[in-house]
Amino acid sequence: MFALRHYVENVLTPTEEQIKFIRSKIRRIRAVLTQNSRLTPKEVHTGGSLEKGTMLRHKPDADIVCIYNRKEEVAANWRKLVTLVHKDLEQNFPNMKVEQAGRLAIHLKSVFQEKEYNFDVVPCYYVNSPAVMKDHTGSKLYTAITTIWHSRYICGRYKNLPYFTDVVRLLKDWKREQEVPFLKSIHLELIAADTYNCNIDDIEKLQDKDLPWIFDQCLDDIIDTLDGYPVLPFNWKYCNEDDFKKQYNSPFLIDPANPDDNLLNGIDKADIKKIRMKVKATRKNLASKNYAAIFNRQGLLQKFSFD
Repeated sequence: MFALRHYVENVLTPTEEQIKFIRSKIRRIRAVLTQNSRLTPKEVHTGGSLEKGTMLRHKPDADIVCIYNRKEEVAANWRKLVTLVHKDLEQNFPNMKVEQAGRLAIHLKSVFQEKEYNFDVVPCYYVNSPAVMKDHTGSKLYTAITTIWHSRYICGRYKNLPYFTDVVRLLKDWKREQEVPFLKSIHLELIAADTYNCNIDDIEKLQDKDLPWIFDQCLDDIIDTLDGYPVLPFNWKYCNEDDFKKQYNSPFLIDPANPDDNLLNGIDKADIKKIRMKVKATRKNLASKNYAAIFNRQGLLQKFSFD
């Protein structure tokens, strides 16, 4: 097996035991929320990297999005909604650390095989579609639903394409190892999706040996994006070309969960310069197959050798 493919499979991909543990906790949390809670959610969804298949072995977590009806007692009171959900979870999970994180989520922490696992339970209200999300972005009562649309966009079009989840895991690990500023997981996932749309012709013919090349194409796409190349939701039922006729700040990467939002708003010149430097150094090491300088700077492995 080629080195990067081996690295993804044996170092970055969660084990079956990890996934089984996370799924069991999600089932328990879902049961509490739907059967033993003062407010019963209309829908409960998993989201985030677990749902998209891009979770890293050394960063196990799960997002659980709960969609509630706008009942009178909490209809306009985000704090009250979160507090009620928090109390129900705290009472039903006495052996887990349950904390309310500001006005956004309830964090539950558990330990399995001496590793900490994080579960974010995020209450929200329903929005009809991403196309109307722009009318609700000022309210924390609605924004959590975007993680559902992110998952549907990635899962529906890209998750099952050859090596897509592998290359996203490499990008996320690269960001952590190289301390790449500003870029988040959603940025990297959408740029990888754009690479598959535009830079790879024979997707079904990809092989293990092609993974370094796919990774390099994604790095190239990062630079193109910083140079002003637009990354837009591709064949996404909630968007069409008319959504993007307005002028956006450059660079821009449009959020499929809110087509009115440029996810690169706020990136500054200093961060762009640092990202360019990180990409340049990485591509040089990639060309010479010096993978340890890319993915093992923080010493996760004693050595990087899978050939």
